[in-house]
Amino acid sequence: MTVVMVKVIFGVILVMYSEAVTLNLTYTPNPALENSAVTLTCSYTGLQSNETIIRVTWDVKVPNETIYTKGRIIPITAVSMTAPTDSTVTINAGDSETFKCRTSGGLPQATIKWFKVTGNTCSQYGMELKSSVSNSSVIVVKGLRQVDSTMLFNATSTDNGLRICCTASNVAEMQHAPSGPPVIIGYASGSNYSMIENRTEILTCSSTGGNPLATLTWDCFNGQMFSPTVQGSMVKRVVQWTARRNENARCTCTASHVTGQNQSQSAFVNVKILCKYILCYNVPESIVTASPTIDGSITNTVIAMR
Repeated sequence: MTVVMVKVIFGVILVMYSEAVTLNLTYTPNPALENSAVTLTCSYTGLQSNETIIRVTWDVKVPNETIYTKGRIIPITAVSMTAPTDSTVTINAGDSETFKCRTSGGLPQATIKWFKVTGNTCSQYGMELKSSVSNSSVIVVKGLRQVDSTMLFNATSTDNGLRICCTASNVAEMQHAPSGPPVIIGYASGSNYSMIENRTEILTCSSTGGNPLATLTWDCFNGQMFSPTVQGSMVKRVVQWTARRNENARCTCTASHVTGQNQSQSAFVNVKILCKYILCYNVPESIVTASPTIDGSITNTVIAMR
């Protein structure tokens, strides 16, 4: 329900002889409702029995800008990039390009954020662009607030192939952590992972649910972590590493959440490193290892030992 602020600009009662009269002006309902009747009531005190009212005048004005009651929320339904109009933009390194985003109307006004991302999803895992964003402008259309945001992007050679995107929200969503721990795809937490020394191995960790999604990190032989990927309500992250014999250790994936450190959960595998020469003790003649691919699927490989 939209409300408007009523401002009484001027009110006077003219009386004869007395200067002790006090004017009181009220209106109902309070706050006033848009397109609804408003009743103004004028009262006064201090008028003597032998004094006479000559006339009462008032002037009521309504500001152009509407306000909304506390708890009154109309979510925005869309945000769109209005400039540039092409889906692909060519910018020379060192040059700049202006990007603009606009929201649909809503209450309260939305907040627009800009990101530089590598994938197709505009998410928390991109790099937020703050320094080159101008102050947002707001226009009121039919009582709802549309927000325009402008961002000046300065391109470098390392930005080739990246995507610029904007997000907007005017609804404070409740934050909550994922309901369960992360999962190392293909392995139960605490199970063994066998590998051949000096081979490059990869593991994929996933976490489902949470608002926002959890942040995944790996602790695995100082391995290389790839950028997270988001698929709907699931986030995945891959680690790649190489290890030598006698370096048996754990590879641990931890999912942390903005709601607090106590919301961090983890999963791990015990990595067993096998050598490929007969000089190694207790090595079977053949070993079947499960090797996750970069997308998290599993392939079984039979390795003959000699």
